[in-house]
Amino acid sequence: MYFVYSQMRHSFDYALFCPTALKVSPDMKSDLTNFNQSASEQRKRSQQCASTWKEIGTGEILVFDCITSTVERIEKLAETEDLDVLVTGSLHLVGGVLSLIEPSVD
Repeated sequence: MYFVYSQMRHSFDYALFCPTALKVSPDMKSDLTNFNQSASEQRKRSQQCASTWKEIGTGEILVFDCITSTVERIEKLAETEDLDVLVTGSLHLVGGVLSLIEPSVD
């Protein structure tokens, strides 16, 4: 992550981190649910990423329990300021975000 960030010429106002779970209580039948890590392991990983970002990045750092909470926070921020949003991570994470912001996409 450091190499990628060090090559960038832009700073971030916010860095938001969350597990790949769409909701705090994941749907065990959903294709968007990650069964490779427990919820606890995913939360720990989010905290680790936030700690790393604190060392190398800029802006306010926030950690959430699920994708839905993160997207809700972004929507709230967008009420008062213009935002460009970059979503990066696993297919579960990106797919979860897409399912919330564009539910008609299969």
